[in-house]
Amino acid sequence: MKNIRKAYQDFEEKEKLYKGESYRNGYQLAKKELEEGAQTFFYFTERIHTETGTAVKEIMEEQRNNP
Repeated sequence: MKNIRKAYQDFEEKEKLYKGESYRNGYQLAKKELEEGAQTFFYFTERIHTETGTAVKEIMEEQRNNP
């Protein structure tokens, strides 16, 4: 999860991971395509991406306790 946060925040990311896009752009593309059936997953992942003041471990524990 820490690597996901880092990849999302790396604006100069060189590696293309999803449909020729960087992680950040590919994530947004995948979210549009898959969001309807996976809202909980995207809520959790967006917390990992953006809540940099919250430890990843804490976000994961909250998710386990509130699926």
